[in-house]
Amino acid sequence: MTHKNIFAYTATTQSPYPGYVSINDDEDGSYSITVRSPGNGGRDIGQVIVSSELLASMATAIQQHQLNTSSASIQSPSAQADQRIEAELVAAGLNAPRITADHIQALMDQVVYHYENPQGTTSTFAHAYLDGFYLASGYSACVSASNFDAAKGQKYAKEQAEPKARDKLWELEGYDLHKRLRAAS
Repeated sequence: MTHKNIFAYTATTQSPYPGYVSINDDEDGSYSITVRSPGNGGRDIGQVIVSSELLASMATAIQQHQLNTSSASIQSPSAQADQRIEAELVAAGLNAPRITADHIQALMDQVVYHYENPQGTTSTFAHAYLDGFYLASGYSACVSASNFDAAKGQKYAKEQAEPKARDKLWELEGYDLHKRLRAAS
């Protein structure tokens, strides 16, 4: 049987038999997941054959878990960019008053999303609020009503609203700092 590797991860370790996991697309349409434990001289190896439906269900479960996990451990691309920029500023020794990525993240952790699904539509809206103050909205929709899934609609609408809310917080907090610095001079 032919296998096409679609995912592989090997743990960084000093062990001559590092732990690893791989997922292969098998020629019969199934997928094989292989895992090796770093212990026991590399002899602890297991393999499970799963259908494409089960693999997709596993991926969905992981994504759902990530959505329900605090944003401190899983960052959006815009939050990652904020952290990278902050690190560059610190490395350059730029320490004048500024809004930091940590400050924006602390505010984002307090953002509350309200969802709406107008009756008779396949549209979902996510509205981001901080302390009752509106920041941004995102939306999702599907053409066919048979494809509509409210939970997925909320997920996609929130994914669209979140970077907009983050950008709005940078603007608002930047303006507030500007006003405070100007008043102090």
